[in-house]
Amino acid sequence: LVEVVLAFTRIAFAGKTGFIMIAKDLSRHRSLEEELGRSREQYKALTEKINVGVFRVTADAAPVFLEANPAARQLFDLDEFDDLSALHLPDLIHDEKDREHFLNALQTGGGMQNRLLSFPRRDGQSSFLSISMVAVKSEDGEIACYDGIVEDITQQKKSEAERDTLIEELQTSLLFLNEPLKNCLRPMQTCDMNTPVERAVQLMSRNARGAVAITSGDGGRVIGILTDRDLRERILLEKRDTATSVVDIMSAPVHSLPDTAPVYEAILKMQEKGIHHLGVRDAEGNVVSIVRNAEIGRAHV
Repeated sequence: LVEVVLAFTRIAFAGKTGFIMIAKDLSRHRSLEEELGRSREQYKALTEKINVGVFRVTADAAPVFLEANPAARQLFDLDEFDDLSALHLPDLIHDEKDREHFLNALQTGGGMQNRLLSFPRRDGQSSFLSISMVAVKSEDGEIACYDGIVEDITQQKKSEAERDTLIEELQTSLLFLNEPLKNCLRPMQTCDMNTPVERAVQLMSRNARGAVAITSGDGGRVIGILTDRDLRERILLEKRDTATSVVDIMSAPVHSLPDTAPVYEAILKMQEKGIHHLGVRDAEGNVVSIVRNAEIGRAHV
């Protein structure tokens, strides 16, 4: 059997009347409709499974959802039972200016590509979504609706923010490492070379210092340094009397740099020598302060 449409037109010719009959085979038309129906079902099945959000909205001044696959519902933070026809897409956009620009892009450009927008979520957080939309036109050339794709780029935005913070911190660190040592000095604790170790330890503890400069009796010139490491290795491990003079266990000579040297040079010097404390000299060549590698880091913070 063949399904056809018949059309009859009455005519008169040479004093006689009759009919013109037009028959149109609908088989091809039905076949196309069935094929189109299958394509729609396949498209729907595909959009239901993919992780990319696919949606359709009206072409009104305030577009309303017509369709949205599960991924789109999740990205827009919509419940599966929400009535799409009651939801205006622009109302979901967090920032008012972004909302205005979004609507303007639709009305003037007929769509958009990779527009980044912030959407609030019910858990109090916000998602950054990338939206692309194209106009779907009717047979008469008018925009009937908009088809869109939405992707979550929240993690990407977070990574970019972390990267920018890291770059800023690195730039700050570079500036700090090039500063002269004199910008991060503090008063130096000293004691005479004949001071008993016990008294030097009390001085270090009272002032919360990990080292003390040892001076000579002839004008207070720094001739050595006493550190926590010296106390552990030369007093505790060797079980020496704390009445011992500091001159007998101090580290000497004192490794030092001028106060005009950059911070990074001091760090390199301490790493090279395997030490944690470094003397800092003034313009006259006198050691006027002692810096510690850990203290340099704290000064930067």
